[in-house]
Amino acid sequence: MTSRNPVPRKTDASLARKARDGDQQAFAELFQRYGDKVFDEAFGMVREWDVADGSGRVS
Repeated sequence: MTSRNPVPRKTDASLARKARDGDQQAFAELFQRYGDKVFDEAFGMVREWDVADGSGRVS
């Protein structure tokens, strides 16, 4: 059974504005949506796990 009135999904733009203004919940939702993609892009550029995840420095 599907809901007749689904809760609208917040747009990335509205979440980004809220995150920029310090809303940690909005940042967490963006991170949940895009964290893996950001890591994949970072790793693709540096090819070092610790640098890609932010825990290391570029050698």
